[in-house]
Amino acid sequence: MKTLCLVLLMFLSSAVGVGAQSQPGSPDATGGVAVVQISWSKQVYNPMLDEDPFKHNREQWEDARLQERIDRENSVRTKNGKTAIDNRGRPVRVETEARGPFTTYVYKAKVTNNDTKPIRAIEWDYVFYDSATAKEVGRHPLKNNLKLQPGKSAEMSRRTASPPTTVVDINKTGKKFKEQYAERVEIQRIEYADGSVWQRPAK
Repeated sequence: MKTLCLVLLMFLSSAVGVGAQSQPGSPDATGGVAVVQISWSKQVYNPMLDEDPFKHNREQWEDARLQERIDRENSVRTKNGKTAIDNRGRPVRVETEARGPFTTYVYKAKVTNNDTKPIRAIEWDYVFYDSATAKEVGRHPLKNNLKLQPGKSAEMSRRTASPPTTVVDINKTGKKFKEQYAERVEIQRIEYADGSVWQRPAK
């Protein structure tokens, strides 16, 4: 049941995502890394769908067993003239998890190491900008630790609570997101396995 709900959730989440977009290697230097594909998706997670349906019954059984053990212990302690265990202070189960659904955003970038040195970490920004004015409307600094050998490709991804942009243009109300904004990935910093570092030049 739990597995079925999880599969269903993944399917529904992918339905609201944005498809992958190709992005040729950036025109400026990127330390030998080429960004070949980018994408992002919005995913809604509902803890109720992933909850064990037998959790409550199991907890009740565990509580009952604990009470039986305490009662037996108190019976022995009373016969031996010892003070009974005070059960009034026994911990009470409290639901601390968020019950309602919440939204996260997953940002992805497929990169290729065109350098001669292995890479161990990449810092990158997923950037959104107005397709008409080129004005930046959202930037998400991200980092991935990875082992990327020369000539190899890998997909980087990070999940955050930050939406692509918080900017709302009333003149574009009703238009689809992809019709309003374009996106790109900027490599900011690369850490190589030999300890050397490439840093994007300051603008």
